[in-house]
Amino acid sequence: MFSQKRVFEIIEKGQADDRASRYCDLFLFSLIVLNLLAVCLETIDSLYAQYRTVFTLIELISVSIFSIEYALRIWSCAAAPDGKQKVRQPNALAIYSALRALLIYWQFYQALFRFFLAALICAGFAFCG
Repeated sequence: MFSQKRVFEIIEKGQADDRASRYCDLFLFSLIVLNLLAVCLETIDSLYAQYRTVFTLIELISVSIFSIEYALRIWSCAAAPDGKQKVRQPNALAIYSALRALLIYWQFYQALFRFFLAALICAGFAFCG
């Protein structure tokens, strides 16, 4: 299991000698570029009609990943070394941003919760039966 300190090191700007941190930065950068490209392409009606499912999947997966990343940032901020971050606990702005994102994507989170709940129930029946 990762400690708060290690999660903070990975999520913060990558160090040259830390592969996990560099891969995390590269992955998040690639995901942002993919999102920008998808948003631009879905404004073209013919492409949106043809690839609607792909655009929806990109959005759902991206929101999930960015939500996890944001939660990890809030959780690991207490492990910031001195001078690196002045606020050691999640501040009001971070909480407001998280609540705003929760409200914006409420339907998505409900669907995601139902999916995981159904998957757990199915897995439980498969395991027990």
